[in-house]
Amino acid sequence: MRGRPTLLSARATVAAGDTNLLERLEHLVALGFDEVGFSPVRVSPTSELENSEFSTEQFTQRMIECAQGVRERLLRGQNCALSNFLTALHQIHFGTHRPYPCGGGASYVSASASGDYYTCHRLINDGAHALGSVHSGIDTGRQHRHLDQKHVDRQTPCSACWARYLCGGGCYHEVERRGRDGCNAIRRWLNFCLESYAELSTRRPELFTTAPGRNHP
Repeated sequence: MRGRPTLLSARATVAAGDTNLLERLEHLVALGFDEVGFSPVRVSPTSELENSEFSTEQFTQRMIECAQGVRERLLRGQNCALSNFLTALHQIHFGTHRPYPCGGGASYVSASASGDYYTCHRLINDGAHALGSVHSGIDTGRQHRHLDQKHVDRQTPCSACWARYLCGGGCYHEVERRGRDGCNAIRRWLNFCLESYAELSTRRPELFTTAPGRNHP
C-alpha cells in the first residue's frame, strides 16, 4: 500500500454483548492492520451499549481467551497483533511505573470548540476539569492540583492495590461517571498478563528486546 505507515494500528470499541474478540481480531488483521486494541464501552448515552460490572467481567474473560490464543501463536514464533496484551507484557518487562492512567492534564490537554482547555477530550465542558484556555494559557494552579489529587498513591482504594502502577488509577471520566466497578476485572487481566510474561520471557526472550509498536517479532 503506497504511503502506508510502518505500523498500522486499529482501536476497536466493544459494546456489551459483543464477545467474540478473537474473531474481531482476525478480521481486522485480515484487513491489513498490524495491531488491534480493544476497549469496552463504559459510558454511553445509550445504556444498552455500556459494559456494566457483570458484562465488564465477561469482556475481561473474552480478552483473556483472545490473549490465550495470541500467546500460543507467540510461543510458536508468530506475531502478536493484540496491542492490549503486547503493551502489558512490555510494561511488566520494563518495570513501568504509572502514577496516572494517561497523560490528561500532564503531557496534553484538550481544547473545546470555544478554545477552553480541559483535562481530556472526554471531559470537555466539565468545569471540574477546566485548565484555562487558548487565550489565557494553561492554569498551572489547577493543573498542579489535578496532578496532586489524581496521583494513584492518593486515590482510594488505589493506594492499597498491588496493580496500581500498571493501572494508574483508572480513566478519570469512567471513574467519575461509573465508579470503580471494573477494578476486579483489571486485576484479573493483569494477573493473566503476569503469568504470560513469566512463560514468554523464558521461552521467547527476544520479544522483549524492543518497545511495543516497533516492528516486534
